[in-house]
Amino acid sequence: MSDRPQKAWHPEVRYITFSFADGRITVFKSALEDLHWPAFYRFLYNSSEKQFAIQACKEEAPGSHRSPRLKLGDSCEIKSKALVRLLYRDGRWEIAHSYRVPGRIVTEQNLIEFDLRQAIQLERKETNTAAAEKNAG
Repeated sequence: MSDRPQKAWHPEVRYITFSFADGRITVFKSALEDLHWPAFYRFLYNSSEKQFAIQACKEEAPGSHRSPRLKLGDSCEIKSKALVRLLYRDGRWEIAHSYRVPGRIVTEQNLIEFDLRQAIQLERKETNTAAAEKNAG
């Protein structure tokens, strides 16, 4: 993660956001559009390379999940406390903050990959701090 301030949003870039406080992974509409609105997806994680991916897949693929419904704010939320805790631990991220990670489309593998080393720390939300500290224990 970079220590210098960065802009947390560019419309042409695909993002994913992680929140420790509620074990949430936010996937934005643009990413789902790039994957052609898959009925099923799976997460891929390479801890040694700090790479995370969302891949469109078939229902019978290992680790597949039904795609969640889109929220009003052009995103969908996936709850996975265990996965989010693992990513925070491996990335040495601060639990009181959410992190947004830019991604890139890999068309031939039908996925979007995210380099977790490029995570952008988002502004701390006081309402999430108590919940994050409670969930850390």
